[in-house]
Amino acid sequence: MNYTFNGSVFNRIVKITDAVELKKQQGKIDGYKTQSSKFKITQDYVLKYYFFRKIKSVSNPKAKISEDRKSMDLQFFISDCLQNPEITSLEVLLE
Repeated sequence: MNYTFNGSVFNRIVKITDAVELKKQQGKIDGYKTQSSKFKITQDYVLKYYFFRKIKSVSNPKAKISEDRKSMDLQFFISDCLQNPEITSLEVLLE
């Protein structure tokens, strides 16, 4: 995971460094999802960011920008994040 900020653009970049290990873990996660589906359990993973300037746009359409436009929340199911960590990458453009 890498973060960059150039004054007006914030990036959260997630890259897979070991594809073989990811595939192995995805197999385990599939098993856990099957087991937990019987219990109707969900776990969320929430990214919360606060900025000193107003947000113009966010690359992920599911992001919820606050009324004052200085913070945002982005919510995922933890199982989705574990299966594909790259979905948590995002770019935030500030005014």
